[in-house]
Amino acid sequence: MAKNEFLPFGTAEGANVLAAPEYENLAARHNGFTSGVAKSKELNKVWRQASVMASALAQFIVDTDKKDLLDDGNAPAVKNRLVSAMKEAFKGEMPAVPKTVQTTGDSTTDVMSQKSVTEALGKKAPSNVADGKLTKDQNGADIPDKPKFIENLGLGEAAKSGLKQGTGTSKTDVISQDGVTKALNGKLDKTGGTITATAKALEIKTRADASGYIQVSDENGNAIHQLGKTTAGNKLILRNVTEDATLTVGAKGVEFNG
Repeated sequence: MAKNEFLPFGTAEGANVLAAPEYENLAARHNGFTSGVAKSKELNKVWRQASVMASALAQFIVDTDKKDLLDDGNAPAVKNRLVSAMKEAFKGEMPAVPKTVQTTGDSTTDVMSQKSVTEALGKKAPSNVADGKLTKDQNGADIPDKPKFIENLGLGEAAKSGLKQGTGTSKTDVISQDGVTKALNGKLDKTGGTITATAKALEIKTRADASGYIQVSDENGNAIHQLGKTTAGNKLILRNVTEDATLTVGAKGVEFNG
């Protein structure tokens, strides 16, 4: 186990330290001891508070990087290890900070600074258009009813949501235009398309006592052709509904009604 040499002071039960209310009201707590005698329990309180915090931070470093932390006076080394330990402990917990840009564009991850957004909006119309309504330099702070304003824009909860680049199960996060386009491109268009496969490409599951088939219909929904199990049982049926012609493949072989 890695060793931590930054140890707490005066932590035993009944240690000779001021009680918290006494320390809070200690006159020397503000300006320090300027003259006279400093009582041991007053100094012990100060040392204990400082040492407990130092020991806790040191133990956090040791627990994170699994290395000895020695009391050798090397403050820069302790600082560097503390920074590294914090980065390691919070890795993956905090989202990446987006890049701040000063111009408009089509990035789905960069954000514009408040100044650049304000300047861009200011170029869209003469300043007197908003006289008596909203002040440009308030950047929306003078909108009387902000929730209603967001609702009128049709944003709803999306205004508070995280921006994602793929599909998922969240009911609050939103997907960028690029993410939606890629997801749709991976699906078969309902108006037609091609399925490319080297094995089973389409499966219809049904019960033995029920039907399950593919049907071609006209624009009014009337059946024209059917292929599959159009009735209960295990027969394969190809049916021209319009012409009332049926080809059946079953235990008796191939049958044709007309």
